[in-house]
Amino acid sequence: MTFGILFGMVIVPAMIILTGVVCYFITGKKEEKENY
Repeated sequence: MTFGILFGMVIVPAMIILTGVVCYFITGKKEEKENY
């Protein structure tokens, strides 16, 4: 009940953050390579 809600509230943001970090890393690396 509460555990399930907590688990979902943790997994969803974690997935969003992970996707954002991956996107940021790829963009940063691409930008760095293009800049250099």
